[in-house]
This record gives sequence, structure tokens and C-alpha cells, in this order.
Amino acid sequence: MPDMDFSDVLGSREFNDTIGITSETKIIGAGGVSATASTTTTITSAIVVPGKGSLRRLDDGTRVTAFIDVYLRGDALTSGHRIDDVSERVADVVTWHGAAYVVCATEDYSSFGAGFIHASCDLQTLNPPT
Repeated sequence: MPDMDFSDVLGSREFNDTIGITSETKIIGAGGVSATASTTTTITSAIVVPGKGSLRRLDDGTRVTAFIDVYLRGDALTSGHRIDDVSERVADVVTWHGAAYVVCATEDYSSFGAGFIHASCDLQTLNPPT
């Protein structure tokens, strides 16, 4: 178990950044028709750093893949999960500096401070399949 408490770092303005989080829940209603409930929130106390992964670009310099790691307090991010037989939570989308990243994995880092989580995020596809 770590002996360091990073709670002060998360509260420090020197390290904090602002991110947007879009969360969606899909529910299958009567007759098999699905509906989506979406919420968008802004978090002003997140730490964002470049993630582990290779950066790929197209010939024109456009970024194809990129990764970020987000550290924050609370359970604000999820990589998606089934809630019950008729509803599921879709992976959250993090908006940071104008780019959208999909949450791929989350880890409980509460041993570094109360409610401390880490999320690995992948740049959202520029040209999604049709």
C-alpha cells in the first residue's frame, strides 16, 4: 500500500485542468426500442497527462491515434458496463483541449487518496465507420 496521499495535488491549481465528460445510458424500452439518456458535465479538478501508446499521424499531419491518462476524484468516469437486463452505461467521452477521447479503462487509485481514480482514454475515431 502506498504511503503517499495525493489529495493535495488534486486540489492544487498548478496541476489541475478542465475536462468535459459526456455520459450515456442506453435503455431498451417496450417493444425493443432503445432510448439514450445523455448528460454532459465539466470537471475543473482533473490532471491530464499524455498516455502510454504510440502516436500515429496521417501524411498531412492529422493525428490518427493518441492517448491521455486522466486522474481525478470520484467515480465520474466509466469504460462502460451493463446495469441490468435492459440498460447499460456506454463508455464515457472526455473532451480535453477540443479533442474527444473515449474512456478505455478505469482503475481505483483510492490508496493514493480518498476517491482517487485513473482513466486511460483513446482519441475518438476521426472517421467513424458508417
